[in-house]
Amino acid sequence: MNSLRRFDQEEKPIRQLYACLDVESGEIFYASFINQRGSYMEMRSSQKLARGKEIHMAPVPENWDGTKHTPDDIQNYPQKLSGHVSRAESRGQFQISLVTQDQQDAVDQIYSGGHRDTLEIEQIRAGMIEIIKLSGRISVDSMGRLQSILRSRPGETRLVLLDVRQLISIPNSCLAMLHTLIKNEMEHGLLVNFLAKPFSRVQEEIKDSRILDVCPLHEEYEIAAAYLIQSIID
Repeated sequence: MNSLRRFDQEEKPIRQLYACLDVESGEIFYASFINQRGSYMEMRSSQKLARGKEIHMAPVPENWDGTKHTPDDIQNYPQKLSGHVSRAESRGQFQISLVTQDQQDAVDQIYSGGHRDTLEIEQIRAGMIEIIKLSGRISVDSMGRLQSILRSRPGETRLVLLDVRQLISIPNSCLAMLHTLIKNEMEHGLLVNFLAKPFSRVQEEIKDSRILDVCPLHEEYEIAAAYLIQSIID
């Protein structure tokens, strides 16, 4: 168990390519992630950029076949990153000042006509593990559905992987409700782990909440599954 936990917490080198959209020109280019400090991301690209440019970005999957992205691919990506170039160097390195999560949510609400609840829940069983996939947008209004799924019978051991990789965001109010629910249901035998996308808005929201006091957060399915199974062996 300890070795698994240490492995999960080890820092790994980050190699992430982003498809980027120059909003003004509509041009697509690609940039490599270097590091991030707060709302500032350091990137590198062969594209020449100027300060003030508005850029939208979406991560390129590892299995990308080289097919060129379109502006719609980036604009419609649920967890796209948006910001402005705050610094550009001649050697191809540039800095993006990201729009904050609150600002982005306000923009999303304007375009969607309000904070609409679009939560979709899919339940899958993989051996001993129940996978609950959440996608869309969650709000307090839909928490009752999730609560009914997570409630457990006394004495029933349940291993649940809460897959939030396709979720747009988790408001603090929902995370607070989940924290209380999971903490109470743990007394009945419920064990929950989160599976989230690296660098995503949802991952940051989870990290900034108290929910990690009661359940771990992982980026890879295999590690999350092993962690869950190991937890009942110990």
